[in-house]
Amino acid sequence: MTIQTPGSNVDQPADCNSTRTSSKTAKTAILTLLAAVLCFFVIPSTTSFASGGDGGGGGGGFAGKCGTITSISASPVKLTASADGYTASPLQIRGQVNNCSIYLQRYWIDFSEPANTNTTCKAAFSTFPSTVWSSGSSQSFSASGNITKTAAASAEGCVGAHTATAVLRSRTDGSVLSTVNVNYTVSL
Repeated sequence: MTIQTPGSNVDQPADCNSTRTSSKTAKTAILTLLAAVLCFFVIPSTTSFASGGDGGGGGGGFAGKCGTITSISASPVKLTASADGYTASPLQIRGQVNNCSIYLQRYWIDFSEPANTNTTCKAAFSTFPSTVWSSGSSQSFSASGNITKTAAASAEGCVGAHTATAVLRSRTDGSVLSTVNVNYTVSL
């Protein structure tokens, strides 16, 4: 095939291969760029978030929100009588959380006593650790709250064994990651 250039009487051969090659190169470049962008947003990086906190080289194992309360303990509570009624010393709860996700996490923990019907003497507070929880790492927490928001008229129904429920939640959407119970005692 030949192409005649305007203003010239000379026939020149057409270079169809160079047009086809540059079109293929452009398509390949666009597809490569698109694949790189998709990989950046879709495939999580385990190496940049790994902390080595699990002692085995780092990194969690689950590709979503995942956390567990691995240990928990509570202090005993002491009731004190006053002219207004009975007030309690603060309930202190300590424990440890493990991030089993490959992603960075932020969380909070709600403490409550769903089985306790005594509204004037039961745990109902939260803790919001401010640090980011790295993939595969463990983090300690400590929380303190008063089980008597106002003075209780009587020690009855307050003194004795209590069971508080700790609910670990994701700060992303409030979803429940882990739930455990912890026992504590209240005495006069």
